Amino acid sequence: MAFAEILVGDGPLSPAERDYLVEHIERRTTQGGGYYLELYRTSVGLLERLAGTRFSGLDFSRRLALITHNRLSSSTVRPEETLGRFPRGGLGRRRVQRVSRNVRRPRALHEL
Repeated sequence: MAFAEILVGDGPLSPAERDYLVEHIERRTTQGGGYYLELYRTSVGLLERLAGTRFSGLDFSRRLALITHNRLSSSTVRPEETLGRFPRGGLGRRRVQRVSRNVRRPRALHEL
């Protein structure tokens, strides 16, 4: 929720927007044989590791700064970027972009 607020607007979500997003996330976590649930958990873990604390506990401006600094709102992978544990060229450019995009911004947030 805290990540979605940064991606979709310039402040906290309205109650209606929050309800819609919660409903969507709850529905998605029951689909895909656990894939989406694991994807959300991985995303939360990444955000908390980068923040050094609970991401949702940061105020809006600190969350925005963290996301901007780490380019988490961008789904573009630049040619010179290292993708960590993935071997250079080992997955092919399209696959690497898709993996990177999914880790950075869960699909549910693209659909808002």
